[in-house]
Amino acid sequence: MKQKIALATLLSLICNIACAGDLKKAFRLINTGRYEEAISHFADELKDMPDNVAANYGMAKVFSAKDFNRYNLDSAFIFAQRAFLKLPLKPDDKQTKKYLEFGVRDFTVQETYNLIQKEAFDAAVKKNTIESYNHFLTFYKDTALLAKATSLRNALAFDQAVKSNSHEALKTFIETYPTAKEIPQATLLYEKLLYQHITADGKPESYKRYMELYPKGMYFEEAKSEFEQKGLEKTLKENTLEAYVKFQNSYPNHPSIGRVQDSIYAFYTREGDAEVYKDFIRLYPNNRNIFRAWRELYLLETIHDTPEEYERFIQQYPNYPFMSEVQQDLERARINYKLFQRDDKFGYIDAATGTELIPVQFSEASDFSCGLAAVSKEDCDDQCSFFYINKKGDTAFAATFNYAGDFVEGRAVVGFGNCSEDSCKYGVIDKRGKFIVQPVYDELDDISEGFYAAARGDKYGFLDRFGRVAIPFQFEDALGFKEGVAAVKTGGMWTFIDTNGIRLTPKAFKKTSSFSSALCAVTENDSTWGYINHQFEWVIAPMYAEAGDFEKGFAVTATRERDKAKKNIFVYQRYKIDSSGRIIEKLVAAPPPKTIKKKRK
Repeated sequence: MKQKIALATLLSLICNIACAGDLKKAFRLINTGRYEEAISHFADELKDMPDNVAANYGMAKVFSAKDFNRYNLDSAFIFAQRAFLKLPLKPDDKQTKKYLEFGVRDFTVQETYNLIQKEAFDAAVKKNTIESYNHFLTFYKDTALLAKATSLRNALAFDQAVKSNSHEALKTFIETYPTAKEIPQATLLYEKLLYQHITADGKPESYKRYMELYPKGMYFEEAKSEFEQKGLEKTLKENTLEAYVKFQNSYPNHPSIGRVQDSIYAFYTREGDAEVYKDFIRLYPNNRNIFRAWRELYLLETIHDTPEEYERFIQQYPNYPFMSEVQQDLERARINYKLFQRDDKFGYIDAATGTELIPVQFSEASDFSCGLAAVSKEDCDDQCSFFYINKKGDTAFAATFNYAGDFVEGRAVVGFGNCSEDSCKYGVIDKRGKFIVQPVYDELDDISEGFYAAARGDKYGFLDRFGRVAIPFQFEDALGFKEGVAAVKTGGMWTFIDTNGIRLTPKAFKKTSSFSSALCAVTENDSTWGYINHQFEWVIAPMYAEAGDFEKGFAVTATRERDKAKKNIFVYQRYKIDSSGRIIEKLVAAPPPKTIKKKRK
């Protein structure tokens, strides 16, 4: 856009000079330094033929001539690019042969195009300002030079942020240049300067304030240690994994070695995935957190509570220090725990034998998922208090919730507040009861294909598996991702987006389900439902009053039909259909259909 505006302005100025166009004469004038006259001839040619390669090439030569009093590389590049975009020239073309007379051929055009950009890049480097680099990045096209300009711009911006010695400046750098290679350094320095800013006076209250404000901050362990014990001042001020390891090796019998080992554990396992726990166990077998690391690894490797996971864990980790527990968990995983009720209380039995496994004691209870079940011992009126138990019947962790969902992929949606009265805040916990997503959302669906559909106020969006906003909160409603797409509602109608938030179809639907078996039930008029494919084409025409999701190649639908016995009464006749829409089986008539989307609240 900048180039188009610049070109229009430039040609407007040039074309005010009246002179008959003569390319041969124009190129002779360039050679004698009579640039203004040459411009007049080129401009006249361009009025009649804007894509004239020779005239554009000539203009580029004029404006890139260093002895021209209107020397301007931006203007030169505009014309050079217009000539360059016409390459390659056709050797047998009459016009091309004419161009050769002026020295205009593929090589000279490309050479000029590249040379102008190189001179513009050198000019930006000479100025060495963020503005000069940004101008080059906006205006020019050479991929290699753009990469260099970006790198130099980022390095300069980072250097300025570092020289400011300000955590605010580093935060601005991180937010402005998120792809810069200096981001890891900037992030580390930002964390360090932020910590130093808050604790500059060295008072215990300041370290406590840092811990309260940044419980997950990189320097939390240092602040905690400074607050509790000032004796490790030098090491704790560095607050790096290397510093703690060095301290441990140098002072293995120090009274505070346990706290140092805690810091090593916290730093090394910060990412929290199975691989870091494996490495920690291998590298620090004498750390006092070694059993904790083993249990975390065990939890992550058996997250779904399946017999196959436990069997695989036994094979892969024969040195696990609590192997008897694994054997017990394996036996429990092989049992189908089933809810049963007696005198308004719930417990669990073996579905195969009827043996009572967990005695009746709960007023509310759910099925086990990933080895945990949500239960309540209180009578629920407006607000329940739920907690999770394991298959031994023990409380899995201390936290209680007013809403407790099933675990999916080792994570569960939980809520606080009056969840039956639309005043609940939802978050996500792992099997340890730790929050992956803080409870700040007004709606939150289970994770699906790596994303959480969530609501904040009256807007819906999507979070990634770490709880970060992946697709902004901008929709009126949203369904979870299925088969790589999600349905979202805008302007009262439903459309589909991909995992980047890009709309996939111009079509909009009044209501929709989610994709299953490559088909999705939709309605354009809120009256008749049909099925579309991933190309958003009708596969089964809209003819049903109700349409369920496809499972194992079949779906249950319903049509509104007049009762044969009572002609003035309509019934919803259900049918089992295959993916082509062919009726497989006529089923018992169903009650009137309900809305597809099931709200949590």
